Amino acid sequence: MIIGTAGHVDHGKTSLVRALTGVDTDRLAEEKVRGISIELGFAYAQLGDDAAAPIGFIDVPGHRKFVQTMIAGAAGIDLGLLVVAADDGPMPQTREHLDILQWLGVTELVVALSKVDAVDADRREAAIDAIDELLAATAYRGSQVLPVSTVTGEGVDALSAALTSHRGSDRRDVDETQRFRLAIDRAFVLQGIGLVVTGTCFSGSIAIDDRLTLLPGGLEARVRSIHAQNRSVLIAHAGQRIALNLSGRGIEKSSVHRGDWIVARAIAIESDRVDVQLIASGHAATMTIDARAWRGVRFHAGAASINARVALLEEAVDGSNAALAQIVFEHPVHLVVGDRFVLRDVSGSDGESGSIAGGIVLDVDVPARGRRSDARLDFLRIAAAGDAQATLADAIETRAKGVDLVRWNIAHNTAFDANTWSARAVDHASGTTLFSIRHWSAMLARVVDVLAAEHARAPDSVGPGRDRLRRMAAPAVDVATFTALVDALKAEGRLSQTGAWLHLPDHRVELSPEDRSRFELAQALLQEAVEPNNPPRIRDLARALTEDEAAMRSLFVRLASRGEVYRIAHDHYFLPATVRSLAEAVAEVAQADGVARAAPFRDRIGVGRKVAIQILEFFDRVGYTRRIGDDHRVIQPSLFDA
Repeated sequence: MIIGTAGHVDHGKTSLVRALTGVDTDRLAEEKVRGISIELGFAYAQLGDDAAAPIGFIDVPGHRKFVQTMIAGAAGIDLGLLVVAADDGPMPQTREHLDILQWLGVTELVVALSKVDAVDADRREAAIDAIDELLAATAYRGSQVLPVSTVTGEGVDALSAALTSHRGSDRRDVDETQRFRLAIDRAFVLQGIGLVVTGTCFSGSIAIDDRLTLLPGGLEARVRSIHAQNRSVLIAHAGQRIALNLSGRGIEKSSVHRGDWIVARAIAIESDRVDVQLIASGHAATMTIDARAWRGVRFHAGAASINARVALLEEAVDGSNAALAQIVFEHPVHLVVGDRFVLRDVSGSDGESGSIAGGIVLDVDVPARGRRSDARLDFLRIAAAGDAQATLADAIETRAKGVDLVRWNIAHNTAFDANTWSARAVDHASGTTLFSIRHWSAMLARVVDVLAAEHARAPDSVGPGRDRLRRMAAPAVDVATFTALVDALKAEGRLSQTGAWLHLPDHRVELSPEDRSRFELAQALLQEAVEPNNPPRIRDLARALTEDEAAMRSLFVRLASRGEVYRIAHDHYFLPATVRSLAEAVAEVAQADGVARAAPFRDRIGVGRKVAIQILEFFDRVGYTRRIGDDHRVIQPSLFDA
């Protein structure tokens, strides 16, 4: 368990931690001179059962100038220890710290009424009444209020027992399916050991020799050793304060800062904007954020602090303490769905004049358009309910483009399996996309309708090629999805393929007897060509058959539309058998070299460089290969199998 102090400056937080643990968390000379905490301080104590793991304490600053440091400490705690001095009672930072604890999802609170040795019984009771009144308007109504004095020792043992009784109420369940994430709040170098980073583990687990990614920057690091809750361990997990000894290229003190994240490589994502649910409480009010203007704020999450702009996505309802909003950052940050944050105002003379609201991240893959559409707001309202399965089910049902399950699991730090859902799963190189049965059926119908319209427009053509049909019927889907659509339609008997052309099963195109006779003569010349991979062109065929060149060209255009020949280049047509043979040659070259390039392919088929390039460009055009620079990669190996 990790306990975090909260409360106004000079109310005795550091003294109380020292009384509980024996550790002075003020480690800076300036802190000792000024008598206030400036940086985060850490201490560990074996409270209660000796066999239990030590409890970690995070001592945070109470001065308003260091609220962002307080937020960094509070972001990872399980139990809040609110310290209120009996002589002062609740003060401005008391209220703000309470808001911050609620916004960051801290559900458990114990209140220590400090400095009771300095007041009489009446003042003590008045302070307790003021605290009860303050808590009544929060989620901490009814929390224990324990009088303590670090001078006389009164109540310290009772407070220790109260804190220990909360052990096991950790708000973070250790989910082994989640990836590792640690918010870095300190980085330093130890002589003979190297770079050490510390922070609270938000999710997952970590073991020695695991490979991680530092964000921002993307540097790769290896874990050399681990301390969790101030003990050397082999494995650490969510909910613990962890120190990691890291090594790797570029991993040094100057490359790591408070607010950075060290995460599993599979979840190394960053976003430049997020959709959120804003939550106001206590003295802060969401209504201070205009529904249209992009208001400048300071965004705090984990240990990070970054400039951002925020606007509500819907008009705020009077009396409501929650609203949907979008936040845009000055540079990309690492966040996943479910992360909590605090917004602070930047309009004050000192750059930060107070906390405005807190909230929960609802989506890190924000669409570029339609952020205020009804469908988008409906999705965010479902996400705000916090049911991960219901949110994904809604996304599958409502998104016509489907849900990339790999990306979804990364953005939400989940491990949902495709087989869990009643949906059409399409596998592709990077994972699986899930479509609702309704949207999948609509896409199938759309392909059939577009083909029917194309047949009506061009009755003399067999049909479009696969890539052209995708651009006509489903330009928004990727090649893998469209291939799955075509395969499904063929399996259902709703679509046929002739060569590389797709058509409806009952669509037929016939040549006249005269054209058929002329083609048979030309076909013989193509089959008997001296260079089978470089057959005669139209002018050569017309001359050999004493035919009009324009008439011969017109015939081959119609033959190509029927799928009986392939147009490789201007006036250069190949028979299907030749094209299949050339496709096999491309695949063989690609298998040997990883990719197909013009020179090896030219040597393989025995033609000139110009013709070899024209053939490769044809394969790119019809979707058999994809060109990347000078390389050609086979992406549809079965395209010419029909």
